[in-house]
Amino acid sequence: MLKLSFIAFLFTLKGLNVLSADPLHEIEEGEIRPLEFSLDNLAEEVQVHVLSFLNNEDLGNARLLSKKYDTLITQEILKCQSFKDPKILIIPFSSEISFPSIGDKIISFLSRAQSRIVVASDRITSLPLAQRLASLCQNNPDLRVHVIWGENVIGSVLEEFKKSPQIEFRQVIPSEGRMHNKFYLIDDMGTITGSPNATYKAFNSNIESFVFILDPTINRIFLHYYEYLTCASSEQNSRYLSLRQELSEFNGRRNNPINLWFAPIIHIPNSIINTIKRSEQIDISMFLISRGINPGSDIIRTLVEEARQGATINMRLDSENLKYPLAKKAVLDIQEQKEYFAARRKPLSFNFSAVELKENEAYLHDKLLVILKRHNQEKWVIIGSAGLSTNVQKNINCENMVLIKNIYIYDFFKKHFDAIPRSQKIKQITQF
Repeated sequence: MLKLSFIAFLFTLKGLNVLSADPLHEIEEGEIRPLEFSLDNLAEEVQVHVLSFLNNEDLGNARLLSKKYDTLITQEILKCQSFKDPKILIIPFSSEISFPSIGDKIISFLSRAQSRIVVASDRITSLPLAQRLASLCQNNPDLRVHVIWGENVIGSVLEEFKKSPQIEFRQVIPSEGRMHNKFYLIDDMGTITGSPNATYKAFNSNIESFVFILDPTINRIFLHYYEYLTCASSEQNSRYLSLRQELSEFNGRRNNPINLWFAPIIHIPNSIINTIKRSEQIDISMFLISRGINPGSDIIRTLVEEARQGATINMRLDSENLKYPLAKKAVLDIQEQKEYFAARRKPLSFNFSAVELKENEAYLHDKLLVILKRHNQEKWVIIGSAGLSTNVQKNINCENMVLIKNIYIYDFFKKHFDAIPRSQKIKQITQF
C-alpha cells in the first residue's frame, strides 16, 4: 500500500502545473494535435502512483501517450482496471543526455517499490543493485523480489541475494538461443525496458538507453512474459498461447501508441522489418549486427532496400562487431552494396561507423532504432533488448522490444543518437 503522505502530497499538487507545460504532439490518423500535460490528465489513483514513483526531474521529462484499450477483452488485462486511466506516462532516459547515471536512475526507481520487483537481465554483475535489493527486503517484509538471468551472475551478487528469503533468483536456459531480456518491473505499475543489463558497465560506463513506462496494463503483460519465461515445461505451451493472444489483442488496437514484442512469441525480425519499410530516415545505434539466414527476415537486406528507395540510413555500431566473423560479414556486405550502386551512379545514403569507447570492456550497447516515416512523417522508436545478432534474426532468443509512436520520444532519442559522437566516453570512431 502507498503511504498516506503520498496521497496528501497529491492533493497539495493537484491542479498545479507541476509537470512540464510543453505540449505533447501526438499523431493520430495523419493529424498532429497537442495534448495538455498535467496531473489532471491522469486518473486520481494513477496520480498517486505517479507521485510515488517520480521526482521533480522525472516529471519534467515525462510525457503522456493517449491509449485506447477500451475494447480489449482478455480477462487478465481487465483485472488491471487500467481503463480508468486514459493515458500512458512514459519517460525516456539516455546515458548521454540524461542525469544521473543509468544505474542510479534504475536503482532509484526500484527503490520505490512497495510490493514487487522483477529483474530480468542477461547478465547481473552490479553489486550495488544486489545490495540495494537486499536492503529493501530487510526494511519491507511485504516486498518480494524475483530475479532471473541468462548468461551469468557473479558470486558476490548471489551472496547478497541469499541474505534475504524474500529474494527469489534463478537462471533461465531456453531450449535454444538464450535469455537475453532486459526489463525491470516495479509493483503493478512501473516497467523499465531498454538496453541496460544489471551490470556495472551498463550502469556506469556504456552507452545505453531505456524508457520508464507507468501503466498497469503494460506492467501486467510484461509480468505474464516473466511467468512464461520461468514456468515449468508442462505449462509452457499453454502460457505461450495465452500470451500470444494477449499480445495480439494489445498490439492490434487501432492507433495504439505502443506495441510490445516478446520473442520467441512475437517474431521480432519480421516486426522490425514491417516497421522500417517505407521510411525516410532510420538512425540505428546497435551493439551487434549480422545477416539473417532467411532473406525474408534479414533486417540488413531490408535496410539496403530502403536505402535503394531513397531512405537515409545512419548506423552506429560498437567496434567489438569487427571481431565477430558474422558481424564483419554484415559490414562487408553493406560496403559491397554501396560500392555496387555507386558504380552505377545510384549511390546509397547508407552511413555507418564503428564506435570504440575509452574504458576497457565498455561498449556502445544500445538496441535502438529511431525512425522517420516517408509519407506521413510519423516519428517512431524501437527500443529494448534485441540487437541484430544471428540469434535475434533467427528469433530463437528470449528478447523484449517496444515500438513507441510518438514525436517527443522520437526527438529525445534522436538527440541521444546525435550526441554519441560528442561523448567523452569515446576513444575513436571509424567511418565506413
